[in-house]
Amino acid sequence: MADSFVVEWTQTWDSTHGSDAMLAIAAVGSNYYLSGFNFDSGGVFIVSLLQANTGALKDYIKFPALIETIGRNLSAVSADLQTLYIAASDRRGGAGKGCVHAIDLRTLELKWSLPFDAGVTAICSDVPGSLYVGFGETKGVIRLDAGTGAFLGSAPSPDRVYSLATTSNPAALLVGRPSRASALDLGTLATLWDTSLSGECTSTADLFEVNIAGGVTVNQCYAGGNGQVWMLDAANGAVQKTQDLGVGQHPVFFAMDGEFKSIYAGCYANVFSLNALDVAILWRQLLVPEAKITTTGMRLVSSFDDLFVSAVGNIFQLTVAGEILRSTPVTFNVNASPSGALGLAVSSSSGTIVCCDLNQSYGLLRRPVFPRTRAWMTALRRRIGNVPLRNVAMPGTHDSGSYAINAFSPAGLDAPPPLPEIYAALKSLGYVLPQTAIGAVIANWSVAQGWAFGEQLKRGVRYLDLRLQADGGKYNFVHGLVSAPLGDLVAQVADFYARKEYEDEVVILHFNHFYNFSSPSDYEAVAGALQKGLGSLLIPPTVGADVTLNDIWKTSGRVIVIFDAAVGDGYDFIWSSSAISSPWPNTTSVDMLKGILYTNLVTHRGASNFLVLQGVLTPDGGMIAKGFIPFSSNPGSLWDLGVMVNPQLMKWIVEWSHLSPINIVICDWMNDFAIENIVGLNSAAASPHMMLSEIHSSAVERHVMAAYAKVVGGSGG
Repeated sequence: MADSFVVEWTQTWDSTHGSDAMLAIAAVGSNYYLSGFNFDSGGVFIVSLLQANTGALKDYIKFPALIETIGRNLSAVSADLQTLYIAASDRRGGAGKGCVHAIDLRTLELKWSLPFDAGVTAICSDVPGSLYVGFGETKGVIRLDAGTGAFLGSAPSPDRVYSLATTSNPAALLVGRPSRASALDLGTLATLWDTSLSGECTSTADLFEVNIAGGVTVNQCYAGGNGQVWMLDAANGAVQKTQDLGVGQHPVFFAMDGEFKSIYAGCYANVFSLNALDVAILWRQLLVPEAKITTTGMRLVSSFDDLFVSAVGNIFQLTVAGEILRSTPVTFNVNASPSGALGLAVSSSSGTIVCCDLNQSYGLLRRPVFPRTRAWMTALRRRIGNVPLRNVAMPGTHDSGSYAINAFSPAGLDAPPPLPEIYAALKSLGYVLPQTAIGAVIANWSVAQGWAFGEQLKRGVRYLDLRLQADGGKYNFVHGLVSAPLGDLVAQVADFYARKEYEDEVVILHFNHFYNFSSPSDYEAVAGALQKGLGSLLIPPTVGADVTLNDIWKTSGRVIVIFDAAVGDGYDFIWSSSAISSPWPNTTSVDMLKGILYTNLVTHRGASNFLVLQGVLTPDGGMIAKGFIPFSSNPGSLWDLGVMVNPQLMKWIVEWSHLSPINIVICDWMNDFAIENIVGLNSAAASPHMMLSEIHSSAVERHVMAAYAKVVGGSGG
């Protein structure tokens, strides 16, 4: 039997900020935005902001309603994650009136509102700068300026619009209507194709483009309704495949799996997994016995390898194999939700599912599940494909090349005196044991990672912090002691990309320290080795840090190489140090570290380059000496520092994810837990802004800002 969810919190609205009907919900970062309608005072529309992990009401906004009642309520978040769009209509989306509201996520202020003389049935904000609105009458589809609400164009329709979505290859707006699917030009809204679907389909519920993992884009879209699924050619609308789900003539609702190899279809309390290439049924799961099915409405939300479904008054969590992991009935008034589907959203940053209906919402805790595929960029391509790379949260490792250091490693050329001299003297005298004993101590404070380069990448790391020394024509990574050779990096990165599952992942190689590089030929030798080993994988710096993954995937490039030094002509794939900011905290205090990282994040907001948050402590002589005290809790290695810092670091970045985009986060001894948390910021579509009222009202953060505003970070560490 499936486990139950743990109800972390319940929020019931009071008369001050409450709503008679909470009907739409959106997850942005560590926040939930719930919208609804209050019938008091002639009708008031309300948007409430909740803290995802506690359910606490952080803020809310009330404004006069533009329609008398709410029968259908839709929400969408703008492509830049700065605006929440709420659409509402009376008569349950049919003939009547409708409206759209735009809420600024930075200030929770109303940006604009528009009334319509027809019910709003669909909205789509996938395209930057545009908002598309579909109606339940012959008004069809209109295009609005996403920032101002200004009218930009329209496409009439002879009947109701059920759904809107986008496809990128070719770029088009997909429209679902009774028994028909259409594609419109994103700018002019001219009809590109219009297809009649077989059978007496009366409800086309959703349309989706599905991108297949492994770099292959299948130019297909999918329509569902009347208990059937159609696979269409996205270029011309031709029906390629049809799949009868065999559960009767009911609406079909869609979600996509993490790798886009299959799509999920919900129909009459059944969930199906369909092969994206031919819509063949991979598995079917009946959520409740058919005798208990009283309604047919469903909502499906896919998050990494989990599928969450709300149907027949229950919330379900399923695996990619169709197994029901857990389910929980949620008490609600079915009369206010005739479809039987609860409002549903998932915040990966808090591990909480929130559902809502009427005047109550529930926060259901789920067990965080890291994606079974570590090709997380590929898995999240629909969510982060159009996000500038400098705003994508990426796990990185500090001193990435230190994994090969051991007690027998020679002193590195980065080692401060007199360590190299001591090592040289011991070696010349043949004192192996003392040298090894000293080496063991130094190795404890030199080894910052336990995984080799290839393993780091396969685990999900996408940024490598590289320090290299030149010694007689040999190039080795170094951190106090000498580690792996340059050739290991080149070979392991090339092997990583030779595996099909990783061929669409993007990696940043940041060479930020060069020791004993005495001539231009040393830099050229390193650049030449990278060019020879990685070739067409190298991304030129002309694309800039604003480049998106979708743009990168149109090329053969997958690897960004940054040098904090000049290199000779002929190596036009080298990015300069101006492309990245990596301030060194240089502190032994966890509290100081938090303040410095916070300041770095705030001051970098709006910059156009990459930002590395170095979540590391830097040991000094005193810390190392205290590590020798027996039976003490003092750290005795970088491993100990990682154990001390990393759990705190993960909490900080989740807290700050709505302050500014979290980009690259590095730490000592990176682990799966940290990778899951960092990658999860992308799955949660973390908002790039903190609420202004929250910034000004937080005494703790004001103190942190004042204390560390003058911190000047270097690029060491």
